Amino acid sequence: MCQGKDLIGVILMGTKETKNSLAEQCPGSFKHIKFFSELELPAWKTIRELPSVPTQYRGDWFDALVVAADYFKNGFSGIKCLNRRIILMTNFECYSSVDENDFKQALNGFKEGDIQVDVIGCDIYSEICKNNDIDLVKKIVEV
Repeated sequence: MCQGKDLIGVILMGTKETKNSLAEQCPGSFKHIKFFSELELPAWKTIRELPSVPTQYRGDWFDALVVAADYFKNGFSGIKCLNRRIILMTNFECYSSVDENDFKQALNGFKEGDIQVDVIGCDIYSEICKNNDIDLVKKIVEV
């Protein structure tokens, strides 16, 4: 909750375009991740403007989480947030290429930034969803 009102922002992964501040800072990284909307009050307009057809491009779910966390840290000012929550919607069909050191650094960043992550799209605690990425995201969710 931000100043007594819930605000949402949308970051898309798997987009043709790459448009996020980390990609600008690190050319060649954080590809196919697009900052779609600033933090704002929830509105049907935002939902209507979302793409209705999937693309052929793949985005790295971990990179998308890092872009979202970076936005909380550096992307806006003048808004005091009481709760910082990222809702990741993915089926984990595209595996992340994160290495162990980067993962540990990001995990510490989520803890320090008091950022909560929830996952929609795959029950990460079911026996059906089993792979290394699921184990990684469980650690992030359980922070």
